[in-house]
Amino acid sequence: MHSLLHRLLRKPAVAWGLGALAVAGAWCACHCTAFDRAFHGTLCEVAGICGEGQEVVLQEHAQTAPLPTPAKAAPAVAYLSLDAATCFQNFSSMTPGPQELSVLLDKLRRGGYTALALSAPLAWDEDSGAMARELLCHMVAQFPHHAVGLRGRTAALAGATPRALSQCAIPAQNIQGATTGLPSANKPFPNALADTPDQLPFRWAADWLEDEPTTHASTARNLPLLARWNGAVVPTLPLRLAMEQRGVSADDIQVEMGRQIRIGNAALPLDMQGCTELHGECAQKISLPDLLQDNIPLAESKCVVVCQSAPATTEEQMQALSGADENRARALACVLAELLAPPAPAAVDAHALTLRTYPYPRDLNTTVWSAYLLLACMAGLAYMRRRWRCIAVAFLLLPLLYVVYRLACGGLYLDLSRFLAAWAAMLITAALPMPKRGGADKNPVP
Repeated sequence: MHSLLHRLLRKPAVAWGLGALAVAGAWCACHCTAFDRAFHGTLCEVAGICGEGQEVVLQEHAQTAPLPTPAKAAPAVAYLSLDAATCFQNFSSMTPGPQELSVLLDKLRRGGYTALALSAPLAWDEDSGAMARELLCHMVAQFPHHAVGLRGRTAALAGATPRALSQCAIPAQNIQGATTGLPSANKPFPNALADTPDQLPFRWAADWLEDEPTTHASTARNLPLLARWNGAVVPTLPLRLAMEQRGVSADDIQVEMGRQIRIGNAALPLDMQGCTELHGECAQKISLPDLLQDNIPLAESKCVVVCQSAPATTEEQMQALSGADENRARALACVLAELLAPPAPAAVDAHALTLRTYPYPRDLNTTVWSAYLLLACMAGLAYMRRRWRCIAVAFLLLPLLYVVYRLACGGLYLDLSRFLAAWAAMLITAALPMPKRGGADKNPVP
């Protein structure tokens, strides 16, 4: 047994493989929170990241702070449901055309509403024409804040992501956790105004998705805030309008799936399906007959949701869709009201600087690629002389420290004790006299 072990240790592949295992083991086993806290405290003080005498607190992923709650009730959001039955009674048509829709939007704007969320299929039986399209686009643009829902589906052949969606996609580095529970789509439905959504000057947002019941809200009173479109995480209609209202961009959105979503300085709970908690009924209905008679109640938020149903061809479909459209319009208004609620003032500790752990992926794919890069690095060191490989490993410490500094400037930190332990194990391995290639054949063990 001793002879066999001696033979194995004299093989370069085995020796360097054991060195790689030592590096991986050092990274997994050596985690010293006290060292990380002391190092980051000294770094932030020397680099001027924190104030004089300010304590540095490392917030681990498992040690989450409690979510802030709204300081007061959410402002009421008005909604107008253009279901088939109501439209048939007032327009003698189950689906009002773009001219009628433009008139209704103009009445809402004149009634004092400044923010519009339009959820409509934009599909009509007759040819709408260029004039009707320009009129509707003009009326939507009259609202200082507006967002238009884009309906989509999951097709066998995916379509290109509309530019308006890709521009407001949440950056991947701002998302923690798995997004597989979010509703998804990869192709927009056609509309009667243009061949592609990018031809219309609308601020599009993911809305009703054909294969995702969570976006239909026929019975539920909640809707997701996020959706996946060709893999990218994009805001849905209520979140898109709330971003317009709050003046924040996609870079200002921080998502922790299953825990919370941060919209600027406001934080809301978030489940794995992308829904938040609703507190109370904050929807204010506007009836179509009152709107046509200019009897328009003004909601506190000055925000209105206009929800139009899909075209109905029979009276049975008209009756079936009426209740579902009413529920969906109310759900959109309730979710939007929750997003517009002012956050409670958070207790700020002026004597502490909180750094959050860097959210690097912790899944099987990351583990496999990390192991591959480690083996490739160790294999590269095997072809270098001992002096040069020691110098090469020593210089790896410089970019590591620079990364730690840049993350600290952004309010993040690394478990530096793990990386330093792995770096020390790699340096020791590089400094050891490893067997040369063919050394086992030249010096056989008797």
